[in-house]
Amino acid sequence: VLLIQQSEYRSSARVFLTSYSNYIHEKVVMPPNLTLYPELLSSQLFTDKIMDKEFYTDKFKKKLPLLAILTHGDKPSELGRSILLEQAAAKLKGKYLKIRQGVRPEVLIVTVTALEPGFARELIEAVLVEVEALHRSFTEDVLKAKLKFVEGQVAAAKVTVEEAKQRLKKFSELRSEILSPVMQREYEILTSTLRQSQQGYINLKSELWELDYIKSGFLKKSVMEIINRPKISSHPFNKNLKRKIIHEALMARKSY
Repeated sequence: VLLIQQSEYRSSARVFLTSYSNYIHEKVVMPPNLTLYPELLSSQLFTDKIMDKEFYTDKFKKKLPLLAILTHGDKPSELGRSILLEQAAAKLKGKYLKIRQGVRPEVLIVTVTALEPGFARELIEAVLVEVEALHRSFTEDVLKAKLKFVEGQVAAAKVTVEEAKQRLKKFSELRSEILSPVMQREYEILTSTLRQSQQGYINLKSELWELDYIKSGFLKKSVMEIINRPKISSHPFNKNLKRKIIHEALMARKSY
């Protein structure tokens, strides 16, 4: 019995992660994009969003949610949504959707493989929209958390500076009445402590300003650019593979 593979079509997109996005990753200590994107694609939030999107397929002759296309089709299912989501997610990430790094580290190649060329192109476009939105949301959350953390550090550093000033002021008043080498040494220590506290405060204020600048600029910019948009493939990518299988089967028959 000769098993013929179904024709499969691929639609790919090359995505350029903007230098501004990379700058944020370096400054805010985020995972590299090649690590981040697979994590976003594997997240429950992405799964929930993409599975509810509707796509037209020739197989069903109408639009259906991706969840239905990958599982029970246009017939009702007795399985619960959580089980269907688990099955569909495994199928999507195991067979349909792939992501890899391009020749340059800031370029990612996203590919969707499906039995219909139009569906493959529509699915990858939906994936790109959702993953960019998740990337932006994730980055905004990280920036907000980082800003809040640094704001707390700035507030604490300001208190430290004020306390150092008060200690030096009180000691200076006492020192004016009592002069000794020990008092002089203590004065120098308190003065040095104040300078260090002030410098730390200035550094944190500078970091806070930079983060605020990054956040305001990030809201106006794109985190990624699609440099090669997905297209509808006119030929199945596994066409040559099918021919090879048929040829090998025919040659095997002739050998008997």
